[in-house]
Amino acid sequence: MKPKKFQGISTALEQLVTQARKKASALETTQEGDFFKIPKDFDGIHWIKNTQGKEFLILSLENIQTIISATKAFEKEKFLFRLEQEIAREMPIDFDDVWCIALNECQKSPQKEPKEIVKKIKKAYPYLFMELNTLINSIKSQ
Repeated sequence: MKPKKFQGISTALEQLVTQARKKASALETTQEGDFFKIPKDFDGIHWIKNTQGKEFLILSLENIQTIISATKAFEKEKFLFRLEQEIAREMPIDFDDVWCIALNECQKSPQKEPKEIVKKIKKAYPYLFMELNTLINSIKSQ
């Protein structure tokens, strides 16, 4: 099952494809060799088949930009999810503090991987994380 967060992107893309397939049968074009002329009432998305039966999808620039922005949003969500997992893996004392520092670090150097960001934060702010070895040793010594 897909997480609810990401269902919007896949649903939007599926609707675009379904809409294009419905329009494919109603598309009236003029054949010239292996190419087709696009009708004047072209509204942005169509399936076209050439004389060899090969299918093509023609998209308007607006539709391509929509797909690109949806993909970028998905990538951002995916990155933030991985960052969240990486922070949780390091057992922070206060998750929100580490999260704020991590988001600031992402803005400073956006090319870094979540693991590198958390490693840098842990090195700069060790007091924000629990040290499991120290905790175990203090329990043993009591």
